[in-house]
Amino acid sequence: MARPLPRQSTLSSTLLAGMLLALLSACAQPPEWTRWDDPAPPEEMETDAEDFSASRVLGLLQRGEADRAADKLRRQLDHNPDDPIAQDLLRQIEADPEEYLGAESFQYSVRPGESLSVLAQRFLGDHQQFFILARYNDIQDPSRLRVGQQLSIPGSYREGPGQASARMDRSLQGYRYLEAEDWQAVMALYQEDAADLALDEAELLGQAHQGHIQAALDTGELDAAESRIAAASDHPASDHWRAWLDELRAEWHWAQGRALRDQKPADAADAFREALTLSPTHEGAQQGLENLKETVVPEIHRDAVIRYRNQDLEVAIELWDTLLAIDPDFEPAQLYRARAVELQHRLEGIEP
Repeated sequence: MARPLPRQSTLSSTLLAGMLLALLSACAQPPEWTRWDDPAPPEEMETDAEDFSASRVLGLLQRGEADRAADKLRRQLDHNPDDPIAQDLLRQIEADPEEYLGAESFQYSVRPGESLSVLAQRFLGDHQQFFILARYNDIQDPSRLRVGQQLSIPGSYREGPGQASARMDRSLQGYRYLEAEDWQAVMALYQEDAADLALDEAELLGQAHQGHIQAALDTGELDAAESRIAAASDHPASDHWRAWLDELRAEWHWAQGRALRDQKPADAADAFREALTLSPTHEGAQQGLENLKETVVPEIHRDAVIRYRNQDLEVAIELWDTLLAIDPDFEPAQLYRARAVELQHRLEGIEP
């Protein structure tokens, strides 16, 4: 005869069945929401301004936690008042949406796959403007957007319905390529209309060129990076890209300087100086130039002095020329070179 189940086992079975029922109820089909492509990061610990992370603040804004985001942004601006990202995000929280985006608007129906960041990229030219767009539409939780939901989009719709739909489809596809870091696919998407891009399309295409160049720099492919910088600079929309193009040109010159440092230190110094002309606060170029002055310059000077004492004046002068191309203010080289040139002239004057 089978033994009866203990009372504890029966109770456990009942509890397990109840928990399973609750779980199945929770998994009931939710309303149709659009896919949110920028999932919020997990809850973060409170950090000081030095540990400020724009992505964490964006995560708070995506969840509608504006007060917490504002506190972090104010702390960051206390620490770094000129931070442009913190300034812009705080303006999105504090500004009047209508004054920020304008009173004129048109109605737009949300389509599958769209999020506020996608729409902000399409219509405002910056996906990080999603929060002010949410406030413009009295949306408390920007991560929740329903298919078919009616939104007010700032500006006016001057394109015909068919053209508008085509542009929208292309922008959405471009944004997806951008998220997948398929830079060449984005560039191919806009190749035929290179001279007739809307502002948001030019910005999206610019981000693809930027990513394509940075990828070559990251892998040390300097020739490829140089040709990609040239291609972006020649594009009809390049006027919109001047700031980041100068930064990437500076990165290229810095990388070139590092590659030339051992074999051609004078050329390396020129490369570092060119980087600093394009980006005066470039730390890598500053450190590269200082390192040349501290390590290479003394070595060259010692070699030149030895050549000078051995009466090898032509080589000594060439070495000091190289040294002064790196550090024009190195006084010992200036004095020694002047003596070497004077002695060279004297010797040439007494030769038969």
